[in-house]
Amino acid sequence: MNNIFSFTDARVDLESIGARIKQVRQSNHLTVEQFAEEMGVSENAVYKWQRGETVPDIMNFGYLSTHFGVSLDYLILGRGDSDELSPLPLCA
Repeated sequence: MNNIFSFTDARVDLESIGARIKQVRQSNHLTVEQFAEEMGVSENAVYKWQRGETVPDIMNFGYLSTHFGVSLDYLILGRGDSDELSPLPLCA
């Protein structure tokens, strides 16, 4: 199965999205279990995202972006500055 989708001048690679999601999780010092709980999904879903087997739905992408302070361009296309990934305080 080909996990690369092409848009006008951008390539969306599901494995790369998974790697960026993993980077967000790790930069916030969260285990898969903690990240899954924070996102309101199963650990299995997070593992599938990180392996590039599936991607978050639009609501989860939005939550990832706003809650963890990374742009959707970065998460989906890899555009932007990954140096902006620094641990953010979790909302109580």
